[in-house]
This record gives sequence, C-alpha cells and structure tokens, in this order.
Amino acid sequence: WCHVGQKRLSSAIASFGEKSSSSASAITINVEWKPYMIDPGTNINGEEFEAYNQRRWGSSGWTNHLKSEGRKDGANFANWNWWPNTMKAHCLVNFAHERYNVDTSMSNAAIFHALYEEGMNVSLIDTLVKVGTERLGLPEDELRQYLEAGEGERGVKNEIKTGRNMYDISGVPFFVIERADDDDDDDDLSSTLINIGFLDFSLPCLCLSLSLSLPLPLSLSTSPFFLKALYDGLPFFTLINIGCLLVLCLYSSDL
Repeated sequence: WCHVGQKRLSSAIASFGEKSSSSASAITINVEWKPYMIDPGTNINGEEFEAYNQRRWGSSGWTNHLKSEGRKDGANFANWNWWPNTMKAHCLVNFAHERYNVDTSMSNAAIFHALYEEGMNVSLIDTLVKVGTERLGLPEDELRQYLEAGEGERGVKNEIKTGRNMYDISGVPFFVIERADDDDDDDDLSSTLINIGFLDFSLPCLCLSLSLSLPLPLSLSTSPFFLKALYDGLPFFTLINIGCLLVLCLYSSDL
C-alpha cells in the first residue's frame, strides 16, 4: 500500500493546493519520509514474492485487490517479483537526503518503481547502487562504501524506535497531523502553523513525515479538502480533532 499511498498522497496534495489557491496566504507542504520495518526478519537478501507470501499468509491472493486499486492511480505493479528486506533501502534514502539533499519522495519513488514495476531486488547493494547512481545522481563509490559498511543502519533503527515510542506504530501507512511550531504564540492565529506528520515509509514499510505550513484559520477551512482527498484514496481512516490539534491516523493491513 505504500507504493499506492505515495501516488495518492501526491494527488491529495495537488487537490489541496487547487482548493486553497484562491487564498492570499501562502501554503507550503514539505514531505519527508521516515523509515519503518514491519518484518525485519525478512531474509537480508530478500525473498521471492510467491515464496514469501506462501510462507506468511498461505498465498499471494490478498495482493489482487491491492494491484487492482493501484492501477487506478498509476501504481501498476507490473513486475513485482521480490519481497525485500528494506534496511539498505532506508539507508539509501537517508544517505541521499543527508549528504546530497535529495528529496526523500524522489528516492522513495525510485525505489518503488524499481521494486514493483521493474522486478528489481532492492534488498541488494548492487541494485541500490544502480538506483542511486542512475536515478538519483549519487556518486557510486561513496554510496557503495556507505551501504557496505552499514553506516546508516543504527540511525534507521533509532528512527523506527522513535516512531514506535511516540506514536505506537504497528501498521502502515500511519499519518499524524500536529502543530508545526510550538514556539508560536497561540493567541496569534495568523502565525500558527500546522504540521502533517506521516510516519510510515515504504516497500513493505517506509515511513514518512510530512509538514504543512499555513495560517491556522486557513487550515481549519481548507484542510477538509486535503483530508477528503486522502480519505478517497487510502484504505482505513480515523480523524481525531483535539482543539487546534488534528491527528489523522491511517491504517492499512499488516503490510
């Protein structure tokens, strides 16, 4: 669902922007994906798609609905051959973002496409180096050395732990909407910002943090367009409104 979710999130953001375009206030939406792994016990080199599904669920029949829904949004799942261990993929995303300021959405999209549309095994360093150099413009030798040394793995594990501790994440995708700037004066509504946090990431699970900056009165009047776009496009939806704090939790199946 993360591949489908990224497609639908992009559409939701575009829809939100269109609905809000008549306002004089500027709206900025920044998306940052964070790591999460539902099944870290997946073989470090990945597992064949059918074999993994047979072992874990008895068949891959559950993916038929996923693929059908995905095609509506451009997630075609044309060549899904592998169930990856995503640790190294998370490291690639962090490497690209931290060292070369590559947008995490771009990195995730490249990994999703390689895995689901081209049949590549993104568990493997050689595959990730190919994705990183050819699609993200990263230096081959530095990236390979980083992945082979496992430099980013501790950071990935710490981010996953933080997400679980803060939000009790156990399924993906998972959205959190919260105030963007706690230092703002609550009485000054014109300067109050809203954050949309999206703790969930990719493949079986990547994790995303998305921030939306806009004046609070505008957010209260326009956010329903954004939330409805998400609701229309994603599996299960819960909305909790706590004063000026909006919390949106979106749960999928165990994937």
